[in-house]
Amino acid sequence: MHEFPVPIGGAPLPIDFAPSIVFVVLYALLLPIIIMRVLDRRARCIVLVGTAMFAIEHIVTFSLRAYASRNAGPRVSPTLEQYFQATFGGGFISIGQDVTNLFRALLVSTTFPTAGSEAASPPSAHSAGTSVAMQASSAGSSVDARQSTAPYGGDEEQGKAPSSQQLVCVAQEAHEDQPVLRKHIRTCFGIMSILFLAAVALGIVAGVDFKSALQSGANSDLVRQTRYASAGITVAFLACLLGITVYVLVAVPRVPKFPVLYLCIVCLLIMIVGLYRIGVTTHSTTSLLSTAPGSQNTTREKIAFWILHAAPEWISAAMLLGINCRRTFKTGFWGDRNSDKPVVEV
Repeated sequence: MHEFPVPIGGAPLPIDFAPSIVFVVLYALLLPIIIMRVLDRRARCIVLVGTAMFAIEHIVTFSLRAYASRNAGPRVSPTLEQYFQATFGGGFISIGQDVTNLFRALLVSTTFPTAGSEAASPPSAHSAGTSVAMQASSAGSSVDARQSTAPYGGDEEQGKAPSSQQLVCVAQEAHEDQPVLRKHIRTCFGIMSILFLAAVALGIVAGVDFKSALQSGANSDLVRQTRYASAGITVAFLACLLGITVYVLVAVPRVPKFPVLYLCIVCLLIMIVGLYRIGVTTHSTTSLLSTAPGSQNTTREKIAFWILHAAPEWISAAMLLGINCRRTFKTGFWGDRNSDKPVVEV
């Protein structure tokens, strides 16, 4: 008898069969969307490869879980449980990393100069207004000209040169290049991407070492610590990202609001998964099939897994794959390419 950290989601018991099939179907419904994004040149985006692979891989994961829930042998297989823990440990973090890369591309896109300076410059003689030239050609009948054009005051307004107030408004809409800010954004998000990779690695290590912990109790402390570290890093950086998004929404009017709010929702969903994993990791058990409180095999704990771990992951993946991220977040095909030229869609 030895203790080991409880498996996330518990053992695949018969109660897991129905929800496993439901999530197999839900992830399968994302396949046509993934194929459509790959085939459509205007929506194809390399940034979402992690989320797309996660969705495809979870079809396999929940199919195996459904199979194991109906068969006693696979239900207690250390190798199969090792696979479950590894895939559950790294999948949600890959979505968080994709969210970070999308937000980076969105912020970088707003540091490039925008058109408008030409509109703010003094108008040319041609653009000063057609009505002036017409009046000059008919100077001898200015009164008649004014009377004849009186019913068409709206057209004459369109032909007039922009007023000084209009020029100021146009100039305010034009933005200068911000290379220093662009460099800072890329540096900050580059560090976050590296740490997200570390979190993915720690999650996978925790899953791989779970087999040893299950069989002999070896590496139990390592499994627990790497779980804490993986989920903790993810939650911490997503919380930082949420703080940045709140600041952007309040203080940076140049950044479009809808994409920022969209990413905020995905961040919150992934944070739910991370916090759930931190809470579950505090428990230990002495048997994979134990139904004692905290073993993750009780009905209440099973429901908590499907609601707080599986459901937020699927919703996050569906939100990212269901929108044209290339257009919404200005990513282009490669995302932010570390270039000083803005993304130009063709």
